[in-house]
Amino acid sequence: VFLLIDHNLGQIILCVILFFVFSAWGHLLIYPVYYQKGRLLEGFIWGTVLGIASGALITSIIVYLIGWNVLMIFIIVAALPATAFLFLVKKNKVNKKSRGIRFREIEILLTGMLIVTLFFYFPFKNLGALVNDKYLYSWLFGHDFINRMVHVLSLSRGLPLDSFFFSGETLSYYWLAYVYPALLINIDFIKLDTQQLLQLTVLLYSLLAAASLVIFFKQIIISKRKYILLLVFLALCCYSYSYLYVVALKTWTALTGNSHFNIFGYDLPVFSGFSHTFYRFFLVQPQAALGMAIMLMIFSFYGKKQTLYGFGIIGLLTGLLFGVDATNGIMVGLWLGCMSFFAVLINKDKQRILVGKNHLLSLACAGLIYACFFAIEMYSLQTGKGVLQLNLNWFFILMSPFYFILEFGPMLILGIAGMVKLIKKKEALNHWVYPYIVLFGTALFFNFFITNPTETFFGLLKATRVIPICLLAFTAYLWSDGLQTNKIKAVTAFLLIIAFPSFFMDNFIASNIAKPSTFVRQADMEAAIWIKKNLPEQAIIQAEPNYPGIDGHNTPKYSYSIIPIFAERRTAMGEWKVSSVEHSGVEEVGERFHAIQLMFSTTDINKCKKILDKYNIDYIYVGETEKKKYAEGLKKFRNDNRHFKQVYSRNGNQIFQPINFDQNVRDATDILHNFSP
Repeated sequence: VFLLIDHNLGQIILCVILFFVFSAWGHLLIYPVYYQKGRLLEGFIWGTVLGIASGALITSIIVYLIGWNVLMIFIIVAALPATAFLFLVKKNKVNKKSRGIRFREIEILLTGMLIVTLFFYFPFKNLGALVNDKYLYSWLFGHDFINRMVHVLSLSRGLPLDSFFFSGETLSYYWLAYVYPALLINIDFIKLDTQQLLQLTVLLYSLLAAASLVIFFKQIIISKRKYILLLVFLALCCYSYSYLYVVALKTWTALTGNSHFNIFGYDLPVFSGFSHTFYRFFLVQPQAALGMAIMLMIFSFYGKKQTLYGFGIIGLLTGLLFGVDATNGIMVGLWLGCMSFFAVLINKDKQRILVGKNHLLSLACAGLIYACFFAIEMYSLQTGKGVLQLNLNWFFILMSPFYFILEFGPMLILGIAGMVKLIKKKEALNHWVYPYIVLFGTALFFNFFITNPTETFFGLLKATRVIPICLLAFTAYLWSDGLQTNKIKAVTAFLLIIAFPSFFMDNFIASNIAKPSTFVRQADMEAAIWIKKNLPEQAIIQAEPNYPGIDGHNTPKYSYSIIPIFAERRTAMGEWKVSSVEHSGVEEVGERFHAIQLMFSTTDINKCKKILDKYNIDYIYVGETEKKKYAEGLKKFRNDNRHFKQVYSRNGNQIFQPINFDQNVRDATDILHNFSP
């Protein structure tokens, strides 16, 4: 998999070493809880999880205050905590009885990491594969992955974050998961491009999440080795019945000759059939993979009898999660608040005071980190209030029984059985499984009631990162007494076996370029590379917002922005969906979109100049997509040598620079715009 990312294996190994160097603060903070007690492997994994997130926060603060000073970052993020860690090792003797790795399930850990590695081989092999004259992108990579490359690039230029899809705006976005690859871009001797760095990042985060999952299982199952292994296969291989949905749609098409199936006003074939459980965000959502590892660490810490220091770590992790994956950070923050209330409620007298003090420290630490994110302009209340909206998700409410069984498959069935067992046994309120009931209720609330103006199923998709963890915890509780009869064993085996094909279906969908979700023309890619090498970093370059357009009779599933993603420059208006999600003003998005279309299509030079001036556009890109859509309007760029200078022409694609603008005309148009109704 490393070789698929880059053939210079030395560069990859160097980046992996820097990954662990970057996590030094986490190992220092976790030292008294794990390392000092001789629990080296668990300490290493949890230290890396905490360290990547805390190192990203410290780096963000440094970049916000003084910019990308790599030497200063490594002194504060790596050298200082590493020195303190070595001092603690020398000063404190490790308990000899606990010395060494206290983790007997290392084969299971390696098995889980191997499975996750296999997630990536074929998708990475086909990521942007050049076939004839086009670079092809399979489903997910054609949208989620390539758009995230822009976040890495923007972060590597400094903070607060510039919106590459909507120039002139500060982007409110959870960026902590992207600090590591952005740091690598700023290290001169690292020669990997943004796509390679993001591939490496999602792989490392996913391996870290898989390791966290195994440690989490070890804690809730304790010493039952075979059930830990079963949980690993359930979580990573037998996680869904989503393939049945694809089979049903194919069967419907074969029987009726109709590829459309409408229910409650939605055309079902629009939904890809790809599972929304772990595979999806391991593959293309680094923030979700790192967020999952942080959540598992929080739940593992909370499940133990923690000291005041341990509760401080829980609060710190909860706050960091908000900067890694905002919506999940909100959900876990709400969960921690509910657990604080219940913990005080079920305890009495002195114990209540102690528990209240511990939980209050957690909430205070989380609140402090939340405030820090607002201080460095990661978030703003003005933007945030338009993202999460309280509305009934009627489609999901009506379809939830079918959705849940297809999406979560055996996890749902076994998890429900675990909850039934919990009700029958009437466990004490301080039992380890009850926090997951609260978490499950929080996730369901987001499923049913939280929406986003642009993404209809926003709450639904975000909650699917939390629900599997809850269902796995309920399944672990179900298996806590073992599989007691042959009948139960047979049913469990059957549920897992019929879910296994989803693993192969997801891998096929994620790597299938026979019907790509989108593509990049080779001529456009060559122009993008030229732009990266020759035009100023701060230039605003405008192309048609929605690429690549119709190719013959085929319309790609996803559109993208050629300039921000592949040319690595800002644009006044990027792809419609991403611009709408990133910018809270829907009306302004529409205004810009139509203005850019007018800029290309109009034959009136004055109208064009007004738009260029308003959005400070420095260059205009004309490729095949623009020529198909705006043939008549493009003549003004080619024919008016007084106002447009051609700076690039190759393979039929051109780049024009506006020149000789009359400043008096600019001032007049600004005045007219300000007084226009």
